[in-house]
Amino acid sequence: MTSTRFKAAQQCATAALLRYLPEREDMDWLDDVVDRPRFGWDWPALEQGFFQPLRDWADLHDARLKPALAGLLIDALGGDKSEHPALLAALEFTHLASFMLDDLANGRDLDASASDKVSVPLPVWVTIAYNARQLAPVLVLRRAENLEPARRLRLARRYLFQQSLGTAMDLWGAERGLEHGSLTDFIVHLSHYAGAPGLGLAAATAAEAAKLDGEAVEALRKAGMELGVSLRLRAMADGEPRALRLDGRQVAEAEIRWRREYDRGALLASADRLQASAQDAAERLDPAIGRAVSDFLAALGAPSAAEAQR
Repeated sequence: MTSTRFKAAQQCATAALLRYLPEREDMDWLDDVVDRPRFGWDWPALEQGFFQPLRDWADLHDARLKPALAGLLIDALGGDKSEHPALLAALEFTHLASFMLDDLANGRDLDASASDKVSVPLPVWVTIAYNARQLAPVLVLRRAENLEPARRLRLARRYLFQQSLGTAMDLWGAERGLEHGSLTDFIVHLSHYAGAPGLGLAAATAAEAAKLDGEAVEALRKAGMELGVSLRLRAMADGEPRALRLDGRQVAEAEIRWRREYDRGALLASADRLQASAQDAAERLDPAIGRAVSDFLAALGAPSAAEAQR
């Protein structure tokens, strides 16, 4: 059952995202968040070729799982998620960009490179995806003003590095038809591809927002990574390599290309183990963090720790 806290975190994340997708001309916003261009901005072109298509994409994919988890964790750590809109928006921009190109056919010409899920020309859509992805670390650096510079820099580096590593590995392995040596090897890959840049990044963002330091930051980040991997393993056990489920509907995730078929029981057993590890780590950090993780998992229909052990 979706808790009131989870729904409030979703709503806060949506408000944060829309704050950084202005609906009317705002040159000062562009100068501050992007740059002051040499020859000026063409706002109508930006609206048609970036802001509106991205708003439509965000409306279509409105689960806000990554920033919702971050919001739950920030509140659990004694902070206030509403004070960190740039961080919540950065997480969602990263998520939305992560699967924008999954349904496009990379053909030999524009007619062959298309999808019925995208209404703009392929070159424009690719540019939107790239800029949405790059906007995330820019927001962290330029708009997360309630964090000291060292924390902003640490987070921005995580965004830039973790956006690229797992995706490069996933494409490389899939294109070459390589085999994972074992399920354990696949889980390591999934940690880089889905865990670290997904819920792991959300947890690390919350840790910096709450001004955690040292081992606590890494412990919370690792718990987030394990949560993310456990959820993707459960989805794969149900035959779904590119989505999770929330309130009975599919929630799009970046497609896992470098994979093979694994025994369903083995996938679920690994998911149970990782989920239990994440929940245990959260509880040891603070019981309130454990409750936040439980709220998040309940919203996605994942079994509780007790249920998973039956």
